[in-house]
Amino acid sequence: MTEKIFIPAFISKMVGVFQVKVTEERSVVDDDNKITVNHVIGKVALIYEKLRNVVDYNDEHLLRKNAIFRILKRLLLIERRRETLGLQLLQELIRINYLPNNTLPESRAEEVDALLQKYLLVGEIIDRHYRSRPGSKFHTWFLEIAACEIEEALFDFRQRNALASAMVRVLKRDLALPDNINERDQDLLLHVAVLRSLFKSDEVIIYYYLLSEVYPEFFGGQPSAAVVEKLIQHWPRVRVRLDYYLYHPLRHKLNKIGRKYAVYFAILRDTLLEHPDEIDTLIRHPKMLADKLIETCDHRYREIRIKVIRSVIRSVLYLFITKMALALLIEVPVDYLLESAINYTTLVINILFPPVLMLLISLFIRLPKKQNTEKIIEEVKGIVYQRAGDEPKFHIRLHTASRGLVNFFFNLFYLITYGISFGLVIWFLIRLDFNILSGAIFIFFLSLVSFFALTIRGRARELIVLDSREGFINMIFDFFSLPIVRFGRWLSVKLSKVNVFVFMLDFVIEAPLKLILAVVERWFSFVREKKEEIY
Repeated sequence: MTEKIFIPAFISKMVGVFQVKVTEERSVVDDDNKITVNHVIGKVALIYEKLRNVVDYNDEHLLRKNAIFRILKRLLLIERRRETLGLQLLQELIRINYLPNNTLPESRAEEVDALLQKYLLVGEIIDRHYRSRPGSKFHTWFLEIAACEIEEALFDFRQRNALASAMVRVLKRDLALPDNINERDQDLLLHVAVLRSLFKSDEVIIYYYLLSEVYPEFFGGQPSAAVVEKLIQHWPRVRVRLDYYLYHPLRHKLNKIGRKYAVYFAILRDTLLEHPDEIDTLIRHPKMLADKLIETCDHRYREIRIKVIRSVIRSVLYLFITKMALALLIEVPVDYLLESAINYTTLVINILFPPVLMLLISLFIRLPKKQNTEKIIEEVKGIVYQRAGDEPKFHIRLHTASRGLVNFFFNLFYLITYGISFGLVIWFLIRLDFNILSGAIFIFFLSLVSFFALTIRGRARELIVLDSREGFINMIFDFFSLPIVRFGRWLSVKLSKVNVFVFMLDFVIEAPLKLILAVVERWFSFVREKKEEIY
């Protein structure tokens, strides 16, 4: 007897998008000029980009968007011919392997130029209304939004958007939010949770999505000067509205639930992508779908192992390079100045301890088990075949404020844990004859390593949906390590904004390097044209 199934309309719509093979969004006439870069020059640029990504510790899925922003920022700073920005941007993206060589028509550069005109106008209006000059936070914020819009224009986001819409519908079906939040705000809050949990989007991408929803007339073509003027004039009010969705009090609860649903949708997405010719058959046969989901889970577990190893290697390289630089530039000279000698014991510990600790922590990272796969299959089938109108699984409510005196003592006790944790570390360093500078550097890198390790551990557990039991030993460990991890997180956020090594690469090395590469490439092109004249 054939099993009766019900597939919700929004799931069918999402599946329909995945059935369309990803091809060029528009046909290209054969005689269109293609954007081409020199193969040798591209290799040099790609090597530099990989080196820079080691120093600039960012999630891999954000590197492309960040590269677009970085290139735009540099081009706007040094390039006076604004009408060629689109072509130069695409050429650089091709050199660093984010776009294919000799494939894109030059008309795509014109499209990028048209997008940039809007943001150049934004800059002019900002200058006029707020007397804010290029390079300010206001200018930089919109330039980051421009990078998001350009990335979406250059790459196919249809499947991602369809997946996000479906997950929002499922969350809306399974979650009961407070009645005082209207339906429109619920949709936006849930979409923000999806961006965070499923796509690991940063604040810039979330701001881009929210601005496109709150102020859609700014997007979808070339807005009039009046539209841009109105946006900038009312910007303080618009920003408050964006921040309402980004920092809503319910965000932590929504993110926690969203992370599990993100696993189910990620596995479903990968299964559909791996079997593009069987999608319709898979969806209509639950047993066949379950078998393919098992294969996908096993494949993703192996991928996570590789991803974790790669993250550990990047972290170790980042820590070793920055630690060596600090040792040579600061620690060794100061030791010699204060004590007329170099304390090799503290120097070696400070250089080797961060990467060694990172490697040791990575050895205790565990991957999901069979029971986890069974839970994923059960939940995915519930998403694909569950009938609309079922009762919500979760009722989300705001926390009631803790009593003042109880809350005070909790915060005081939490503050004491900082003193205990860092006090033990400082006592240990004094016993090893660390001076103030060496000790401060040790604590600095200990905190960063702890935060990096927790982040990588989170990546290893990103497909784990089973609730884990925490034993007494784990509670004690968390008690002492949490202050150090939180301090490491704070340092990581601050360092990402004032990364001296990234600044050196971007403005001391990258700008002249890219200029030299562009000149050399033009010379190669000139020589090639002269050779063609001979024939």
